[in-house]
Amino acid sequence: MTGQSASPTIGRRSIAKGAAWAVPAVAAVAVAPAASASVCIPTLTFSQNSCRCTGSGQNDKDYFVSICNNGTTCPDSDGVLYVSVRANTGANPELSPGLTIAVPVGGCSDTVHFTSGNSSINLRLYFGATPAQALLPSAGNPNFVIVTAPQECEELNEPLGTCVRP
Repeated sequence: MTGQSASPTIGRRSIAKGAAWAVPAVAAVAVAPAASASVCIPTLTFSQNSCRCTGSGQNDKDYFVSICNNGTTCPDSDGVLYVSVRANTGANPELSPGLTIAVPVGGCSDTVHFTSGNSSINLRLYFGATPAQALLPSAGNPNFVIVTAPQECEELNEPLGTCVRP
């Protein structure tokens, strides 16, 4: 008794159908990681004793601030984010041009004192893994958060600085 086993033949159309399904699946896998990558948006705040002196002169506003990071780390930040402080107005001028504040991830920066001609109610904190990234121009730079400006120094029991009135 000779037996023949029936073996299905695979035609060119079957191969073409399989290839058509396989190629998009591979492409989708390659695109998925990039699309699912999350953007680093740290929660930056001023410490509770940070303050500003808005009445110290026509164009002379003192700020005494310590910036805190809730623990969000960003790619390449090595445990420290650098922040530049800008007014939340049309052109977003820097409150202290060229100043970057080192903010440890999960902690607060040292106290920084600077003077500005702007006493904006909200401030933009631009951040980056390096000082140069934090100082990138506002136009087209998505790395910022808007934070309410600190209270008046006179309203706090233990402010980080003292307002000097002329």
